[in-house]
Amino acid sequence: MCHWERDAYRLLASFRRDYALAAKDIYIQELVNNLLKISPDFYAMWHRHEIYEPCNGVRELNVNGQLTAFDYTSMVTDVERHLRLVVYAKS
Repeated sequence: MCHWERDAYRLLASFRRDYALAAKDIYIQELVNNLLKISPDFYAMWHRHEIYEPCNGVRELNVNGQLTAFDYTSMVTDVERHLRLVVYAKS
């Protein structure tokens, strides 16, 4: 990601929205707990408590050393299993 900090905050804020629906899922809780222990960045961002609307827009990614713009959107593929799919298409 070219704008790592901004995009990471937004992705995590979107994850937090989904986490609120799955907080009782032992696997999700274990994932969050492990990330809190091993990643100072995740720890700092997790405690900001931000929540964004569904993840979609334009994101620039570094592809073979070139900044490339991609349109992206996310959709829930399985509510009961808390699965979300993010699709990227070159702009």
